[in-house]
Amino acid sequence: MSLDGLGIAGIHSRHVVAAAVAVVVAWVLFSFAGQVSEAASAAERTERMRAENAALAANVRELEREVGIVAGSGWVAQQARAYQLGAADERAFRLAPGAPSLPPDAPGSSTVRLGASPEGQMSPLEAWLDLLFGPAPGG
Repeated sequence: MSLDGLGIAGIHSRHVVAAAVAVVVAWVLFSFAGQVSEAASAAERTERMRAENAALAANVRELEREVGIVAGSGWVAQQARAYQLGAADERAFRLAPGAPSLPPDAPGSSTVRLGASPEGQMSPLEAWLDLLFGPAPGG
């Protein structure tokens, strides 16, 4: 096939060859850029998986430590005491059958929350400030 007839339209065989070479070069560059992009994303996935594996390994170590504690004789003895299976010389702690219930503001009760200040009672910070600088004006 001869490209001599294309010279009339202003397209010479050199132009066709240059365009074909440009298309091949562009295709190679786009292909290479895609490979580089895939390699970068694969490296990112690898780092993420390494971090996940390290976190999982730390979790496994922590769980193995907990199994060691739970399987130990101290833990088993403590849990046995809940079923009154302790040593013969131990005394179980029990409240007397007619013991009164705790008041609602007893330490550890659900009505006294951490950080809550019951009405009429100063917070520890207010108590310190009162001690250092005297009572608040109007208070």
